[in-house]
Amino acid sequence: MAATNQFSSLQQPCKWVKGKVIGSGSYGTVHLAINKVTGGLFVAKCAHSGVASKSLEHEASILESLDSPYMVRCMGKGWQKGSDGGAKLNVFMEYMAGGSLSDMAEKFGGAVDEEVIRLYTKQILNGLKYLHENGIVHCDLKCKNVLLGSSGNIKLADFGCAQRLKDPG
Repeated sequence: MAATNQFSSLQQPCKWVKGKVIGSGSYGTVHLAINKVTGGLFVAKCAHSGVASKSLEHEASILESLDSPYMVRCMGKGWQKGSDGGAKLNVFMEYMAGGSLSDMAEKFGGAVDEEVIRLYTKQILNGLKYLHENGIVHCDLKCKNVLLGSSGNIKLADFGCAQRLKDPG
C-alpha cells in the first residue's frame, strides 16, 4: 500500500512514497521509503498507537539533537491520517543498506571475522562516547539496534528508550 505524503526535512519539504515493511516492533513499523523529488531512499518509522507516538516523538527529539557519523540521521517527522481516522506519527531517517548487525551475522552464517568485529566495536564505542559526552544514555544497545552502511560504517539506532542525563559532564 503506497501512500503519498509530505514531510519537512532539514533541507526542504518533499513528497514521498511509503514502500514495504523492513522492520517492526511493539511501537509500529519501519518502511522503506523513496523521496519523489530526489529519488533517494530513506526509512519511515511509523507509530501505530498513542503510546507508541509518544515514544517515537521522544526518539525523534533525541535524534534531532545528534550530529555524529556514528548515529543514524533523522531527516524529519510528520503526522499522517491513519485508517482509523487518528493521527499517526512518522519519523524519517537515513536508510542503512546493510541492515542490522544481527541481520549481517545471520547472512554470514553466524560467524564474523575478528578484524571486522574489531572495526565495528571501535565505531560502536565512538558512538557511545559521543552520546555520553552529550548527556545521553542509549539504554537499548543490541545487535538489532546497530546498523551497517554499505561501505562498512556503523551507526547506532533506535533511541526510543534513550534517556537524557540532567547534568551531562
